[in-house]
Amino acid sequence: MENKSISVYLLLSLAIVVISILIPLEFSKSYSYYLFFFQLIFFYMYLYRYKKIFLYLTPIMLFIFYIDFSFTLGNYAMSHGHENIKSNYYAFLNWKNTNLITSFILLLNLSLFILDIIFRKKYFEILENVEKIEIPNHIIKFYLVFSMILFFFFFFLPLNTNFLGGSGDLSYIPKAIAMLSIIYILAYKRNKYRYLYYILIIAIFALFSFSSKREAIFFIFPIFLIESLLNYMTLNIKIIFVVVMTTIVLIIFILAMSITRGYGGFESQNVFNSLFYINSYVNSDMFLTYFFKNIETSYTYYHSIQAMEYIINDSTLITYGSTFIKFLFIIIPSSISDIKPKSFIDIYTTYHDPSFRLLGGSWPPNLIAEIFWNFYYFGLIFVIILFYGINIFFLKILTLIRSGNILYRPWILFIYILLLVFYRGGGLDICIIYLIFSVFFSLLYRYVLILIPYKSKGNNSYL
Repeated sequence: MENKSISVYLLLSLAIVVISILIPLEFSKSYSYYLFFFQLIFFYMYLYRYKKIFLYLTPIMLFIFYIDFSFTLGNYAMSHGHENIKSNYYAFLNWKNTNLITSFILLLNLSLFILDIIFRKKYFEILENVEKIEIPNHIIKFYLVFSMILFFFFFFLPLNTNFLGGSGDLSYIPKAIAMLSIIYILAYKRNKYRYLYYILIIAIFALFSFSSKREAIFFIFPIFLIESLLNYMTLNIKIIFVVVMTTIVLIIFILAMSITRGYGGFESQNVFNSLFYINSYVNSDMFLTYFFKNIETSYTYYHSIQAMEYIINDSTLITYGSTFIKFLFIIIPSSISDIKPKSFIDIYTTYHDPSFRLLGGSWPPNLIAEIFWNFYYFGLIFVIILFYGINIFFLKILTLIRSGNILYRPWILFIYILLLVFYRGGGLDICIIYLIFSVFFSLLYRYVLILIPYKSKGNNSYL
């Protein structure tokens, strides 16, 4: 019965790939959002049989969700004219390989889904065999206090990286690690008010980080992962209700943050005041155009497909993996090394819009586009190898979350957020820099907690 069920869903998914190849070019440009949508639905229908939330949150399923969801809305937005940059829309109308690119993406997703099926047995073995460590309350309280101190310290003090030759504020990293640690403790102790605290945490990041709505949104996924692993969260009516309500709250936050950033021309100074303008914003003529842009689906879809169009039309642009090994040159300043590879964002934006790049702007095609730019159609092999390695590490993450040993390795939880940054097209080099900083702040937890000696029952030690 199991094999029959797998075969049905795989055949349905394969049928979508075949359809994407056979349909005419113009039909693909106008209606491929149906293909991405139904592929995601078929995958989810298969997972629904297990009724385990964490199966929807594996690295592969997160990637498939991100691609299918963003391309569903992105293609719909572009094909229905909801694009405020007219040059992008005209370029979209002139694409010559949309059906070919769409079929490649759908086939890549299907291949990854099969890989996730192969790993599924190992996922369940960890859930069944890894024992939960008992952590004393005084350790928990100390941990929570330290997390709050770390959060508020960097809440008021920006983490400027100019002294390292970088730019920007990286205080999000220690703040995120502190909040992820608190989230884990709340789930571990099964605090009865924890869902309200989760909403409060997301709201704090939304209220004070409105310039980057991703900072708030990305917390939703580790919250569900932690809850599903520690508290055996299963898919039922209650959870579906929670997901629906979370989605509604999330959309409200996105709309409020968008208004605060100037969309709609309401001149609101903070997210709270923006809540009162949402109704007027939704009823404005440009709402859908702004909304698709704000959830990053229209321009992510456009720039990802456009990048792949460039490669198909001119194979001399292929970079043969150079953007993925750029992280090896992190410590070498660009000013003294001509051999240092350029990032994919830099290469693409310079090629697509050189004047915009000279002004410091950038367009981030997603991970699929970067893989295609580096390896062409052989990217299908690369992505399977890449996610095989990611899944091996994910097994370690599952073990640490289940056991409780992740308390002194909170950077592991931050990696889960970094995956979303990586999928979006943040670049492996940027993710490595973030990872290095996250490891440093996680070491603070380890060395502070080690001051309180503790041995757990059985063979597992807490520190």
